[in-house]
Amino acid sequence: SVAGTHGKTTTSAMLATVLDAAGAKPGWVVGAPIPGLGRSAAWGGDGPLVVEADESDGTFLRLDTDVAVVTNVEPDHLEHYGGFEALVDAFRTFLTAAEHRVVCADDPGAADLAREVGAVTYGTDAAADVRIVDVDSSGHGVTFRLVPGGAAAAGSGGEPVPVELQVHGLHNVRNATAAIVAATRTGVPLAEAAAALRGYVGVARRFEPRGEAFGATLVDDYAHLPTEVAAAIAAGRELGGRRLVAVFQPHRYSRTEAHGRDFASAFTGADLVAITDVYSAGEAPRPGVSGKLVLDAILDAHPATQAAYLPSLDDVVTWLRQTLRPGDVCLTLGAGDLTTVPTRLVELSRK
Repeated sequence: SVAGTHGKTTTSAMLATVLDAAGAKPGWVVGAPIPGLGRSAAWGGDGPLVVEADESDGTFLRLDTDVAVVTNVEPDHLEHYGGFEALVDAFRTFLTAAEHRVVCADDPGAADLAREVGAVTYGTDAAADVRIVDVDSSGHGVTFRLVPGGAAAAGSGGEPVPVELQVHGLHNVRNATAAIVAATRTGVPLAEAAAALRGYVGVARRFEPRGEAFGATLVDDYAHLPTEVAAAIAAGRELGGRRLVAVFQPHRYSRTEAHGRDFASAFTGADLVAITDVYSAGEAPRPGVSGKLVLDAILDAHPATQAAYLPSLDDVVTWLRQTLRPGDVCLTLGAGDLTTVPTRLVELSRK
């Protein structure tokens, strides 16, 4: 079971990919279609069942988990838990109930739990059981090496293991490492697990290439929390575009009210920023809560930022049509209907 504030879908998809390539006959239940496997869910054979374990309503605690993965622990879904400590306690319970625990050493919240419950850790942190080193990004993806230590070295002889990905971003390096280490807990050798990810090409709405419009490269990402937005923008920088244009759609009034100010520095890697109004996801509007909360946070912290408030998607499309130049990279970020914008831009550019 793969849990965490973010990275669950990608890590679950990568883990299913690894186990399938290793001949483990896995089943999987993942929150987005996996191109390499053809679907988002499958019963599989008699091998492991990979589940994207969602903490939003506490149901991840109902899973009978053998291998528990936690990618990170950050404040979210506090309307369900009532406070951050209750959320942390849920992750603690999730990990404690599993026989094998795989936790990211680079995330402070997750690392604290790893020390508490005893877990195999991974990350760039020097103390991680499986260390990420020599990360090298290019226009085609990213390469790195894994240095295993202690029990994590089983099957590798403790030698560094090279990994090559066709997806971008340090966050995806961590996601891949989580999947590789989790696979080793089911008996797949570390080097074999690493090699299986060479053919992984991503999942829908996770830094998904969406074509070109007006000479700009379009990429769509589900990022809707500050850490996720910053990670997607850092990955966008790896594409080497002339300018990075980021459009963000805040998700839910409750989340925007609680975390809108936390986006203040999430967009510092972008050249141009546009913020839309809130995608409600079924919530009723709240007085004084709009996408302008995010814009104000950005401009208060970084007054020189070239940022605009474009409430509607029609506003966004008009602005991008006028703004995008050949060679730009345009990121659409958010969990709502902003995902329709790249398709609209491609269609406009063909007229």
